[in-house]
Amino acid sequence: MPVFTLTIATGVQDRPADAPQFGEWKSDWKAVGNPTFAEAMSAVASLVLAYGGLPAYFSIVSEMKDPRYYTRSVLFCQGTATVVYIIIGVIVYYYCGSYVGSPALGSAGVLMKKICYGLVLPGLLVTEILYIHVSLYTLASANQQNDLTDSPS
Repeated sequence: MPVFTLTIATGVQDRPADAPQFGEWKSDWKAVGNPTFAEAMSAVASLVLAYGGLPAYFSIVSEMKDPRYYTRSVLFCQGTATVVYIIIGVIVYYYCGSYVGSPALGSAGVLMKKICYGLVLPGLLVTEILYIHVSLYTLASANQQNDLTDSPS
């Protein structure tokens, strides 16, 4: 929900929050640029880290009624996420150019920024709770496995 609010806000606002607030303004987006090595690696790292939740999927297969659908489920989920990332990223970059905030929710202007963060914070909280839960479950499983292999026969 917040990403769609952000996308609409960047499309209808006069200029991004980080852009110069006076004078004529036009988006300076480019399809292909000349990044430095550090800028290119930062962009690649952003893409890789966007899929940081992928390890959480492995514990899901053990909970599925029919694990044969796991591959289909992961492909659908990741495909949907990738399509949404591309659409939202292209639209926001088209309207904001080099003035895209980091995170992108900062590009939406003062009022819309507050609304977007208000909508996204509960989701981030739930996501972190799920990450902690999965991590603790995995850690407990590993410890239990070690206890079984370390016990004398």
